[in-house]
Order: sequence, then C-alpha cells, then structure tokens
Amino acid sequence: MAISDVESLKKHLQTAIELEHSTLPPYLCALYSLKDGSNEEARAVLQSVALEEMLHLTLAANVLNAIGGTPVLDSPRLMPGHPTTLPHSDGSIILSLRPFSREAVEGFMAVERPAPTDAVSEDDNYATIGQFYRAIEEALVSLSAELGEGALFCGDPARQVTDAAYYGGGGRIIAVSDLDSAKKALSEIVTQGEGIDYQSIFDGDKDMFHPEREEIAHYFRFEQLLLGREFRRGDTPSSGPTGAPVSVDWSAVHPMPVNPKSADYPQGSRTRDAIDCFNGAYCDLLQLLERTFNGLPMLLKNATGAMYGLKQWMIDLMAMDLDGNSIHAGPSFEWVPPAERIFPGTQIWVLPRGPYVMRGDIEVFDAEEKLRKHGGFCVLCRCGGSRTKPFCDGTHARIGFEGAESADHGLMADRRKAYPTADGAIVYDDRTRCAHFGQCTSRCPKAFGVSDDNFVDPTAASTAELQSVVSGCPSGALTFAPAGSATPLEKHQEPSIHPIVDGPYRVRGGIEVFGADGTPYEVRERQTLCRCGQSRNKPFCDGSHWYAGFRDPAPPELVNVDPYPWTEPHAAERGRERYAQEQAAKKAAAEQTPMDGPEAPPLVQA
Repeated sequence: MAISDVESLKKHLQTAIELEHSTLPPYLCALYSLKDGSNEEARAVLQSVALEEMLHLTLAANVLNAIGGTPVLDSPRLMPGHPTTLPHSDGSIILSLRPFSREAVEGFMAVERPAPTDAVSEDDNYATIGQFYRAIEEALVSLSAELGEGALFCGDPARQVTDAAYYGGGGRIIAVSDLDSAKKALSEIVTQGEGIDYQSIFDGDKDMFHPEREEIAHYFRFEQLLLGREFRRGDTPSSGPTGAPVSVDWSAVHPMPVNPKSADYPQGSRTRDAIDCFNGAYCDLLQLLERTFNGLPMLLKNATGAMYGLKQWMIDLMAMDLDGNSIHAGPSFEWVPPAERIFPGTQIWVLPRGPYVMRGDIEVFDAEEKLRKHGGFCVLCRCGGSRTKPFCDGTHARIGFEGAESADHGLMADRRKAYPTADGAIVYDDRTRCAHFGQCTSRCPKAFGVSDDNFVDPTAASTAELQSVVSGCPSGALTFAPAGSATPLEKHQEPSIHPIVDGPYRVRGGIEVFGADGTPYEVRERQTLCRCGQSRNKPFCDGSHWYAGFRDPAPPELVNVDPYPWTEPHAAERGRERYAQEQAAKKAAAEQTPMDGPEAPPLVQA
C-alpha cells in the first residue's frame, strides 16, 4: 500500500521511530553481556551502533515533527516483548534478547543487511530497512510536489532536536525544516546501516573511536566480528574484510538467558524485583524521550544521563546471582503502565566512573530549591560537569571521570569520638564524614574547631547551644545523644536530595547509599554526597568543592566554558596548594615587624 497522504506518512514515520527503537534492546543486551576486560573490539562496535540507532530514532522524530506529527515513545508498541520482528516488516527478521554470541551477531547482520541495488521501495512487508526508508522518501517528494513544500513541512521548528545537543557517536543530528533536510536525515539513517549507495562498506562519517578513519556501516562492522577480520580501504562488500585480525572471545560473556521474562522468576524474589524495577525505569526513559521530542528538546541531555543509569542496571542483572541459586537474569524490556512503575525503598547507587542513580519515593530539588523530581527513577550528576544539574547529561564519559570511592563502609560508631558534657549528654564527631561547611565553627567557635585532635570542647558552651549547633550539621558528622543515652538523637525527615549552592548534595531521610560494587554504606538521616567530582572521600563530600572552585548555578562567565574548570583532574589539590601558599604568605606578612631605623643600603661589589 503506497503512502498517499500526510496522515499515512505520519503513521509510517511513527513506525520508523518504533523500528529504530526495536534494534536497541537486542544490541544493548549483547553489549552489556560482555565481561569487563574482554572483547574490546566487539564492545566498541556494539557501543557505536547503539549510539547511532539513538541518532536514527532522533532523526525519525525530527522528520515526523517537521510535518506536524506527534512522536510517541512511552507505549507498549515500542516494547512488544521478545522474540519479535521489525515493525511492519515481512516477518523474516527476528529480534531476540540474547548475550553476545555468533547467533546474536548473525541476527544483527540480518537487521542491517543492505538492500539489493534493484530492490523496490516497500512501505509495508519490507525485507530490508532501506526499502522502507525509500518508500518514506518517495512519499516526502511526492507530497511536497502535490501540497507544496511549505504546506507539508508545517511543524514547529522549536520541536526539533538540533546538533546543539551533545552526541558522541558517528554522524550528526540534523534539524529538519524542508525536503532537502528531511532527505539528508533519512540518508544518514540508511547509509549508517547499509553503506553509501547500497554498495560501499563505508557510511560517509568518521569513526567515533578513531576520528582519523572513515566509518564502516553497521552491517559490515558486525561482519568483521563474525569473520574475525577488519575491513580496510579498498575492500568491498563482495571482497569481504582483508585487514588485520579481530580478536573475539565468544565465551567471555555473562550467562544471560535468551528472551527473559519477568514472569519467569518467582514473585517477591530479588531477581523478579530487579527486572520489574528495570522495566519501569526504562519506560520512564521512554517517557523522557517522548517529552524531548514533543517540545522539550533540551531534555535530550537528561535522557542521555538516564541511559548511563540503566547501563549498570543491565550489567547487574546479567552479572549478579541475585537470589543465590546460580541463576542469572537479564533485562526483559517489557512495557509497564505508568501507575505500576514502582521503585521500592529509597536508594542512591554510585555508578562506576559515572553518576548517582536515585530510586524510590524521594524528592529531588535543584540548587535554587525548585522541586525537579518526585519519586521514581532519575540519574544525578556526580562529576560536576553536567549542564543540566542536578541531572546527569553524560559529561562524565566525555571528560574521562574516574570517581573511585575511598570512604569507609564501616559504622560511624566505630569511628566517632565522644565528648561528654557536664550534665551527661554526649557530642559525637566523625571527622571522616565532615563536609567542612563551617556552620559549627561559625556559630560557636569557642566549642567547635578547637584543635585537630580534639575538635569539640563540650565545656565551652551550654548543652542546649551544643545541641542546636549539632542539629544544623549538614553532613551528620556531628551527632548528639541526650543525657542518659549513648545513642544519638536523630529526627526523621522525609527522604529528599537538595543540592547546596556551590556545594554537595544534602541527603535527608535515611536514604540507603550503595557503592559501585553494591556494598551499602551505613544508613543515616543526614549525609552529604560529593557533586563536584573532586572529593578525596567519595562518595561523601569532604569540602573539596571550595578548593576546586565548584559553582552551581554556574555564573554567566562560565556558561560557554566547556568543560568546567573544576572538572579538571586534581583541580581541588591545586586549590589546596594555592590556599596553603596564600595562608603562609599572610602569616609571614603578619610576623614581620617594622625596623627601628632606616634600611641599610645594599653592599656594592667592587
């Protein structure tokens, strides 16, 4: 059936969005099933292809928006369950969720297979993706001629996602406003998958990992893995790859089951809960993308950050034996209605070399005290470089953020020092959790900050004054036990995350914090988490934001500085050195005394 009117064209462009998304779950399962330290060439191929499929989805949404359509992403049509087929295809291409394997790569090659040069366009029951996009391009051309280009491309330009958004893969985001830009967007999609003019191994872009090289189309990238050899200049689709060997270890993968389902696991088991939570979070990501493509293009950076949060979730599902029965799971990519997206508990997870992931009934604010998120799932900046704070925008990956933790996982009771008052109360101090805000030393300098060895002098202030100051400690390093009790008195607050201006996250309400290796830290009512990326006691704040010059909100003079100066390695250490030098100079100046007489003239050498 030919695409004969605008409404039919809109439906087919919505199908294009669903088509591009349908490739992502299989590619992501294969990518994150790879064990650390293995298959780096395969990892690079899968990562680059997945990023470019996100580009294709964005381009399809841009074309749909350009003709006045409404992209839909948070829908069961985008997550139909697996195995499945490419939307509106002839059913010959099966999409399955499976770990990296020969079978998986063969399936990917079937998806990306170039159309024969004599293949006709097909708007339905197509055999190759290229045929489907040819039908859409033909419809754009014919309807532009029939209706007039201006009448067809009537969409609001403000809904376009532009190349102002950071994109780390091959190709570029193309804003669509007319027939020419629409054809360029469709060409980017097809050539990245199949190659230039359907007969070249190259797609016309630069390799995302090796910008000095031309980029190879998706089909041929996968063929390199299957045949164990690189393509090089001069190679053709018929010659196959003749370059250097490609090392592939098909066994170095996590044991993910093929096409897992949530219902495969007992209700209430940790595995079932983890899969259900992942599915809910992934649907939230689709909702975020839907908002991005429906008038809020600036949210693409937030969606990028959310993807990093889901990455670790997928790895954990495949790598961890959650219920202790040697049965591993995997993401099932099943759609969850919004009302059923439940995230039990209140948790913050530290991601390796990445952001924080928040899950549960937690209120998240920005540095200007505006509520930005109420419960559910979101990903928060940890490197200090995001342009969409408090949310992650993927900057950590671009700047090579390490973020290794060094904080003690032990109990505060084993670290803290006790300072009894005259009437039997106790002030506790845990120096390892201090964020060095100075509220205690400012409010009551006679009792706090007395010396490095004895930070508190409990005799220098009344018990009431000590308790008042301790209750204002943002990090919870200072706690107070009333007379007759050795247990600190802590008032429960509703779970919340408040970024402090130019400082850390102020975390309240007994939120669980888990390290990158899954080990929990002690649950506390008050804590401060580093968000400048420079703390020497990660994930907790140690005051390094002050030395690094961290700013949030960013001042106008830094809006166009990229990356922010405080994200540079050792920025806080350099700040500490400058501060020490300034203090030494001030001390030296203060110790100088005026001379009794005039200064003697310098000796003159004969």
